[in-house]
Order: sequence, then C-alpha cells, then structure tokens
Amino acid sequence: DDNDDNDPYPDTEDSCPEGVVWWTNTLFDHDSDGCHDLQEDDDDDNDQILDVDDLCPVGMTVWFSEPASDYDSDGCHDVAEDMDIDNDGVLDEVDQCPRGMLGWISTPLNDWDSDGCHDDFEDNDDDGDGLSDWSDDCIRSSTSPQSHTDADGDGCDDNTEDNDLDNDGIESAFDNCEDDPTSDWVSTLASDYDSDGCEDSVDFDDDGDGVFDVEDQCPTTISLNSDYDRDGCDDETEDWDDDGDGVPDTSDSCPLGLINWDSSSGSDIDGDGCMDSLEDDYVSGKILHTLRSNAFMMLIIGSAAVLMIAGMVLTTQRGRGRPGFADQTWAVDDAMQSEAPLDPPAVEKQVRDLSDLGYSPEVAQAIVENEERARRRRN
Repeated sequence: DDNDDNDPYPDTEDSCPEGVVWWTNTLFDHDSDGCHDLQEDDDDDNDQILDVDDLCPVGMTVWFSEPASDYDSDGCHDVAEDMDIDNDGVLDEVDQCPRGMLGWISTPLNDWDSDGCHDDFEDNDDDGDGLSDWSDDCIRSSTSPQSHTDADGDGCDDNTEDNDLDNDGIESAFDNCEDDPTSDWVSTLASDYDSDGCEDSVDFDDDGDGVFDVEDQCPTTISLNSDYDRDGCDDETEDWDDDGDGVPDTSDSCPLGLINWDSSSGSDIDGDGCMDSLEDDYVSGKILHTLRSNAFMMLIIGSAAVLMIAGMVLTTQRGRGRPGFADQTWAVDDAMQSEAPLDPPAVEKQVRDLSDLGYSPEVAQAIVENEERARRRRN
C-alpha cells in the first residue's frame, strides 16, 4: 500500500503516512504535508513556528521563519504578511522604530508618544515635539506635536506647561519683560538686580521699589520696607533724611513732616526741619511768633524801613547838585570866582594849585590870566 492512511497524499509525500485515515479534503492540510491540520499538524504552514506561537498559523507556505524574513519570529513573513515587524503593538506604517527592540509592547508608560520606540532605550524625543530629551524641559509634554506651541524652544507648551515663556529663569508670573522669547539672556543678580526678568540696562527701576532709577537715591536697595519721602531709600537702613528736607533725622524736629522741600533761612529760620509757615510754631526763641502777634513791633519795623528808603533817596538827590568831576575842576572854579584882584603871589599860588591838579604850567598860567581878565570886565 503506497498510501497507508488513505489521505490525498502518497506515503512518499506524506509527513504523516500512518496518520489520521480516510480524509480527502485538502482544505484540512494547508501546507500539503499529509498531516491533518486539526488533528495532526502542529505547524500548519510549515514555517518552523509552531501554531501555538504562530501569529500567522495558516500563512504563507514554502518559507522558513528566520530573522531576515521574520524579525520578531511571530510566524508571519515580514514583507508579505507582517504589519508589525517588531511586534511592539505599533503598526509599521507609523512605527518610528519598525525593527526596534523586541519583547515589549508599546504603552504610555514606556512609549509616551506611541511612536514605536522604547522611551528608555530607543527614543531620544519621548514626546515627539522635535526637541531632543536632553534639551527638553518637558520631556513628556501633555500636548500633541501638532498643537504644540513653544516660542522659547524649551520643549514645553506655552499655553499649558511653560511657566517661563522666555526661558530667562524668571517665572512668567513674576517676569516683567517677556517680549523676546527667543533671547538667550538668563537672569542673574549681576544683570537683573531685582530679578524681575528685565535686564538692568533696559530696566527703568533696577531694584523694583517703584521709584525710577533717574529719581532713585538708592537704585540698588536690597529691601524697601518704608520710604516716606519716595526717594527710593529704605527709611530704616539707608535714608538719613526721611522727609527729604535736607535736615538729618537726628536733628529734625519734624522727621516725618512735609516731604521734598529744602530747609533754608527762607523757609526754616531755626533749621529744625519744620517748615516755618506750616509746621513750626516756635522759631528760635519765638521770633516768628513775635513778628506775627505783635502789631506794634511790625509798625516799628515798617517805619524804620520807610525812613531808610527816604534817606537813601535824599542822599542821592543831593549828590546831583554838582557834576561829580573826578579831576577836581570845582576846586579850580571856586578859586577863579574870587572878587578881589589877584596879586602876583596869589597868581603864582593859583598856577601851582592848577599844576598840582595835573595841568601843565603853561596851561595853568593861561587859565589864571583868562579868569583875571574876565573878572576885571565884570567889574
């Protein structure tokens, strides 16, 4: 008998020549090996992968499973049958690592972005945002790459994750300058004294005390607890003149009085730091009080002032009687107006007097003679 089990295959082609008998339908023998698939054959497609381990038990025949054709040894031919070559649960068409690590199944715990690459061993960008994990501040971003917004390139979604939009080291809630998210500048004490996220070179208030640097007497105050005169200096630790009147607090009778006025003789006669007209009721021995309350004293002072002015006016008018010649010409004129005839000694004396005044002897002599002739004509 050349077909001991009376199946569709002669004993020479039958892998089970003495197997199940009296079956004739080849549908029960996928690989045509003469073994009944349901009752005898442990490898229906004869790919060397037992049916219990074969994901394609009735798959392509006439081939043997090996790494080159069946990477994951699942019994499915990689090219013709297998849509998940590494058997990680991610189809090859979306798998970024189609021939990746074997023996694992993709889950959010080991494959955050479901790209088919194991986060710990294969994936350099776990959340698939285009930023490598070693540069990513949010390695596992909660937003999809398609809706991801990241102006500062730190890997964190600006709308849902990033609390420092310009990546300068200052949280957005405390950052006053986030207009340039692409800047590489990082806040330090040397460049951002008040840690407000603004570089001091462009910060109008370096110490963040509310007083602009151009008006701040202490532009780098460490801590401002109280600032009565708004000069930017802490009253307790920095400011020696809390009300800014120019009088030190140790000498100021009104240390928290009117602010930002200048104590001077015109507004603070006794220099006690209290403005005379608004704060000071006692000005150096009640001088101001006396002047205000004593009408008689005010009358005396006013009268004296009027008399002084009148005297100055009269003195000025008297000085206008004669022209003020610097060369003493009036002395010459007085000498020339004598009615008595001049004798020779008198003439010589007048000539000497005129010479002493700076006239030359000839001119002096001529003046005396002319005056003498004029006097005689009048007589």
